[in-house]
This record gives sequence, C-alpha cells and structure tokens, in this order.
Amino acid sequence: MERNMRSRLFVIQTVTDAFTFAFRKFPSLFVLTLVASVLVEPLMFLVLQATGSFAVFSLFAQSGVSTDYTIASILNILLGVLIILVAVLLFFALIAVPIIRHVTHGERLWLVRINTTTLGYMLGQLPVILILAGIAFIVFMESGAVILLWSPVIIALGYVGVRLSIVPIDVVVSGSLNFGKCLALSKHNGFRLLVIMLLTGLPVLIVGLISMETVLGLYGTDDGSVIVVSEPDSSQIFHGGPRQILELYIYTYSRPAFVAANGIVFLFMAFAAGMMLGAPAIAYRKLARG
Repeated sequence: MERNMRSRLFVIQTVTDAFTFAFRKFPSLFVLTLVASVLVEPLMFLVLQATGSFAVFSLFAQSGVSTDYTIASILNILLGVLIILVAVLLFFALIAVPIIRHVTHGERLWLVRINTTTLGYMLGQLPVILILAGIAFIVFMESGAVILLWSPVIIALGYVGVRLSIVPIDVVVSGSLNFGKCLALSKHNGFRLLVIMLLTGLPVLIVGLISMETVLGLYGTDDGSVIVVSEPDSSQIFHGGPRQILELYIYTYSRPAFVAANGIVFLFMAFAAGMMLGAPAIAYRKLARG
C-alpha cells in the first residue's frame, strides 16, 4: 500500500514538467524531427518504389497531372499501407528514443539512434496501435445506437490502452518487453495517465489546427509555387528511382511557400514531440522511482 501511495502521479506537476521540457528543449526537438524526416521519408519512397507499392499514391495525385500507373491488386495496397505504417513507427522511434533516454538517463537529446532499442520501441507500440484500431473499427463500423452497447468494450479497451502506454518507454529503458511490470507501475494511475494525456494533447491539438490553417493559407496564396507533382511528371516518380526522388525534392524545396509550409510543420512536430512523447517519459520516470 505504501509503495502504491508513493508511486501515484501528480497530474499538474507532470503536465507542467512536460511543458517545461517541450519549451526548454525545443531547438533539440526541432533538430530531431528534421533529421528523422530526412532519414525516413526518402527511405520510405525507395521501398515503395522497389516493391511497386508507390502506385497507391497515384490515387492522391493532383488534378490535371496525368499518370498511367494503376493499382495492380489489393495486396499491393496492403503492402503499401504496411510500408507506410513501419515508416511512421520508425519516424516516431527515432524521435522518442532520444527523448526517453534523455528524461530517464540524462543522455544527450539530439543523438539519433538506429539500433535494437529503436526496434524495441516500435514493437512496444503495437499493442497500443491494435487497441486503438479496435476502438476505431467499432466506432466506424457500428451505428450510434449499437455503439452504446459496445461502450463497455470501448471503455475497457481504452483503459487497457492507457495502462499500456508506458510499455514502449519501459522497452527503451529496460531493453525488454514486460507487460506485467508496466501494468504494475501504472496500477492506481490509469485515470491520472489519461488526464495527463488529455492535458498535454489538447494544446498540441490547438497548435496543430492553427498550424494546419496557416499551411493551407500558404498553399492557397500561390498555387504555382507549391504544386508538388507538376514537375517532374508523377508517372515518372511512380516508375522512377532515387534520381527521380531527388529531382522531386529539388523542385519542391525551390518553392518558397512550400519551404515555409514545411517549416511550420516541423515547428509543430517539435512541439508535439516534446509534449506527447515527453509527458509519458516523465510519468514513467516518476512511477519507476516510486
């Protein structure tokens, strides 16, 4: 009982620590997000091209851009989705691992790590992703009345998801996947963890909406300066290789409005990383120290 009392989280203090971390370490967080993007995005494009799954993106090509690349099969679509999911997990891992190691071990924040710890963090995210996918499936597949019947299941899944939110952090800290340990650490703190997530997530949502509005405004002021796939032709990109991807980057980043829009996106991502990844790491440190 004494152990549980000592390990209970103080919500306001944890949220305050997360804000302090996000603003104090903002330059390093910005560098982390930028480096992670530079490493992951071209790699994702190359893998999509090598597997032929880049055809999925032809569905989202801008109007007026001709492309003769068609989707071959549903398996190709699923493969493309899987590649994108892995790339997203890798992107977040490259940001999260330095943040967690900095918060829990005091290591340098700007060091990008690609090792077994990075892979462990990605695997540790899967239970939470599956739970969120299950909740989303129920919400989108059922009607409003039926969702009420499913509400106990949704609440139970959400509670377990919150309790398991520290699993990826524990993987980075301990190097092993131990669900029992994480459930024990978060015991009596499930609601507090949820409140912390909400209080840190709400500012991120507000800043994200403002950033999105600003980016859309930049895109709307000068269409000619921000069209991404007008030159080179999108069909060449889908069929091409590293050279075509390089040409695409050179073309798009020569447009001032596009550079400004991406700058805003990276600024937002740095803030979001500090809040949404820093808060769980800070909470874990408090729980682990008891």
